Amino acid sequence: MQILRGKMQGIEAEGWTIERSRVRQPIHRSSSSGRQRPLHASEMFDTGRPRSSDPARLGEEPAVLCTRMLSGVLSLRLKGYVMISPGTRLPSILLPATDGTDVDLSNLAGIGVVYAYPRTSPPDAAPIEGWDLIPGARGCTPQSCAFRDHYAELKQAGGTFLFGLSTQDTAYQAEAAARLHLPFPLLSDAHLQLAKAIGASTFEAGGMTLLQRMTMILKDGVIVHVMSPVSEPAKNAEDVLAYLKTQAPGGN
Repeated sequence: MQILRGKMQGIEAEGWTIERSRVRQPIHRSSSSGRQRPLHASEMFDTGRPRSSDPARLGEEPAVLCTRMLSGVLSLRLKGYVMISPGTRLPSILLPATDGTDVDLSNLAGIGVVYAYPRTSPPDAAPIEGWDLIPGARGCTPQSCAFRDHYAELKQAGGTFLFGLSTQDTAYQAEAAARLHLPFPLLSDAHLQLAKAIGASTFEAGGMTLLQRMTMILKDGVIVHVMSPVSEPAKNAEDVLAYLKTQAPGGN
């Protein structure tokens, strides 16, 4: 019981609150009316059973509830909510970059930034059907342009490297890097090696597996901070710059 209690407290520390009929967390989903509503417990548990407001389930034992809560957390990860923990050491994986090199993030010294984004689209390409309806999908180009515009400031604030990361192959990424005049490389995780190793969230669109948007601050191969969700991609670089200036270990 003590172990179960510890797990429940850990969940609450991540922003969850547990009530009789609902599990609340600052995650919302659009209802049929277009309004935002809290994600209901039954949408996490996905068991086909009655909602937790059903009187038959209000008296569940703590062990059962804890198991269902943990299953719900895993379900949220599958639905696109990033749950990477600071302190995670990156595995040694070579990722091809648009500058022609292969990059192993685990071997890079100093403080750096890796922003993961779903997909940039060439100007003449048809958009993915329903793309604008996917929460967090839009904003890849403004996000990359913002990191380009703040690149010098990020270096001055102590950043030793900066990369964009997506699941497109290097040839596809090279078009975006050239078109947007990016002064930093884009990394390709086309085979999802890094995403699977660190537990990064993905989603499906247009027959492709894409990364959920997030930004990682690294120090000597260890994740020290994760920004997720990135609700305003165009302002992500400014948030990273503020972090490097005030909170990054070993930063200015």
